Amino acid sequence: MRAGVRRMLVLAVRRRDRGDYRGAGRLLRLALAHAEHRYGRHGLPAVDVLGELGVLHKLTGRLGEAKTCYRRALRGLRARRRPDLDRFATLLHNVGGVAHAQGRHATGEPAARRAVEIRAARHGADHPATAADRAAWAALLDGCGRTGQAAAQLERALRALRDPVEIAFVTHNLAAVRHRLGDLGGAAAGYERALGLKERLLGPDHPQLAATLVGLGGARKRPEYYERAIAVLERVVDPRHPTLAAARRGLIALRQP
Repeated sequence: MRAGVRRMLVLAVRRRDRGDYRGAGRLLRLALAHAEHRYGRHGLPAVDVLGELGVLHKLTGRLGEAKTCYRRALRGLRARRRPDLDRFATLLHNVGGVAHAQGRHATGEPAARRAVEIRAARHGADHPATAADRAAWAALLDGCGRTGQAAAQLERALRALRDPVEIAFVTHNLAAVRHRLGDLGGAAAGYERALGLKERLLGPDHPQLAATLVGLGGARKRPEYYERAIAVLERVVDPRHPTLAAARRGLIALRQP
């Protein structure tokens, strides 16, 4: 990727990771226009920007727009004579993530499984990149009712991961599986570990704390977790964002006599 697009992309991802979703969106839209004009709609610069824009749309609850970005990026890769398999695996991982957020678990599971297969063939079954794909696949397995398989995949992923932020998110996911299995004590302990990691790594007001706060609200039956989740989300995400909606539902349920 040429320097101008790369610089904008790096800055946008930094802003997104800090929770500045609006600033990241402005930069990504500018980067996409520049990439498509200079290198074509199927060029790798456009593919990479579309992938990151899809991630941003998912985080802000614009799931249809995220799906469109990933489809466009996949078309760009497939138009090339020799598709980049790591990029392909990343996009399949993200397609599965959107399906999970939409509750379409059976639809997204094959894409997430394929991402694991591609990455394992290229880097090994327990490479950190494969582990990240494995954790995403596990969320869809859980949604398909294959909760035992999901827990096993998450535990394997945790053993292989090295990035602290990814460890925090997978710790949350494993707590969520335990929650659905009815182990409220184990779930709450896992959510608390995940929350502590996220607060240390991302900051106390980062939007990506919200899912763990909602999980804690459900496991501990305490409204302050839901209230905090709403506070970190409501100014930066779409009003229909699924985590924001879950926080509001949980708070209403606890306040009912």
